[in-house]
Amino acid sequence: MEEDEEEWDSDNYTVFTAGKCEWCTKVINLMGNLGLTFDVVSVKGNKEALTFMGERGLKTVPQVFRGLELIGGYEDFVIYTKQLNL
Repeated sequence: MEEDEEEWDSDNYTVFTAGKCEWCTKVINLMGNLGLTFDVVSVKGNKEALTFMGERGLKTVPQVFRGLELIGGYEDFVIYTKQLNL
C-alpha cells in the first residue's frame, strides 16, 4: 500500500475488515453513528492489505487507522472516541 500511503488523508479513518465479522460491523456502525468519514478495506483475498497489516504485526480485524496511525480494534476505538469526546 506504499503508493496509497502517500495519498492517505491523515484525518480520514480506515477500517480493515474481513468477511462476516461481528466486531467489524460494530466499529463501522459506531463510526457511522459518530458521523466520521472512513474507508473500509477488506483483507479477504487482498494481498496488499494483508501485507500492510502483516508489516505492522496485525493478525486480527477490525483494525482502525487514522491516516497511518493505528488506533486498534473495536475496544481500542471505543476508548479512543471517549478520550477525544467524539
